[in-house]
Amino acid sequence: MRQTIVNRVWVGLAVCALSMSALAQSTPAKPTAPKSSAAPAAKAAKKSGPATVRRAPPPPAAALPAPIQTRVQMGCLDEAALESLSLPVDATLPGLEQVSEKAPEWGPPAPCLAYSAAVTGQVSTLLVAQPSRGGESPEMLVVTSEPGRELIIARREALPRDETLQRELRLAAREFDAQPADARLAVPAHVHWELEHLLRALLSQAASGDGHHVRLVLEVPGAGAPERIGALELIETGSNRLIDAVVWQQRTDLPGTYVGLNGADYERVLWQWPVKHERISRGVGPSSATVTRRVTQPAKDGGKPQVVHRSVRYIGQHIGIDYVAPRGTPINAVADGTVVLAGTRPGYGRMVILDHGEGYQTYYAHLTSFTKGLKAGMKLARGEVLGQVGSTGISTGPHLHYEIRKHGEYIDVFDVESRLTFWNLAYEEHPAFLVRVMGFAASRGGAAGEMLPSVADARRLGSS
Repeated sequence: MRQTIVNRVWVGLAVCALSMSALAQSTPAKPTAPKSSAAPAAKAAKKSGPATVRRAPPPPAAALPAPIQTRVQMGCLDEAALESLSLPVDATLPGLEQVSEKAPEWGPPAPCLAYSAAVTGQVSTLLVAQPSRGGESPEMLVVTSEPGRELIIARREALPRDETLQRELRLAAREFDAQPADARLAVPAHVHWELEHLLRALLSQAASGDGHHVRLVLEVPGAGAPERIGALELIETGSNRLIDAVVWQQRTDLPGTYVGLNGADYERVLWQWPVKHERISRGVGPSSATVTRRVTQPAKDGGKPQVVHRSVRYIGQHIGIDYVAPRGTPINAVADGTVVLAGTRPGYGRMVILDHGEGYQTYYAHLTSFTKGLKAGMKLARGEVLGQVGSTGISTGPHLHYEIRKHGEYIDVFDVESRLTFWNLAYEEHPAFLVRVMGFAASRGGAAGEMLPSVADARRLGSS
């Protein structure tokens, strides 16, 4: 009976090593054999032959919608730009007459008809600022196409005035750690983590940092609220041409998201970096763990009991990412969330689970310690430290085991086909998002800025 219980314990540990993804190194650990009350064993244990192979059924992967990227463009509207949007609209639409007008041969050029447009899947939205007429409030023309419809929807709306407090910083086109000390000090500490990763991803859009600079726009979303990143732009210094930008889309009923104007997946980058690490030792995919134990066999024909090594190789699915890092390395929350668990679980050791809404949760396992005072029910902001790297639970060395799950089913964040639902910009969000894009473009200056004073009129805290 006791031997049956011991067998079950070892099988359970092996299952933890696979389904809970607790091994950090390529060579699996060999747990110490449990104590036995059997008769004294022979001095040397004998091998009992090749390992027995047992296969664990793979856990279910989360069902996610097909990835849909959003592409944004903006500038001064002309016929070429209109054609590139694949919208069933031409310059005869009221409000677009200026597009088809020929440029004057002499004198100043025609005024810029500022626009921004977003394409998400088969849905396109065009937003065109309309010149102010007399003392009237500025307006915008919103043109939208929807899947399966040849017709378009066009409407005129008042151009909203942005009252958000903003602060602008100019950074060198280099990673955050390489910025001058005064530039790093000017950035609030609570956004350092996300700025570091967003900046690295943004800089990859240019061949080199030479001849470029970065514009960081910080926003205060409300009275007493901490600053957040509103936009991060990579700009060609000489021409003031925008290379790429990442813009924050705030939501009230869903988690917000960062949207790259050229389609780069900036939000994914943040969900891939919970800890500064040396390497990734294991990702999501097939995995195996070998458990070897010493077993005492009963004596036969009056002889002595024999001790043999029995190995069982368990084959299953590794459902998380193992980040190898020194013990004590800080671990960051990848997004705003509520602490569901800050405790110990079999196999995982010390672990934190954060709930991000819509059924999405992140797991942080094998921690050596938790941030002081961390407990279930607490709210954590993106980038906050929740604990430190350790090797608790079933582990062969210091590392962070990290998982993303939706309703308990795993997600591979490094699979480009896996995309969390709220990373996508819904087409209903196009108009509000495009207004933000135009506002940032106007505050950056240039021809479009001259036409959009109301969008760029956000009250400023200052710039540097």
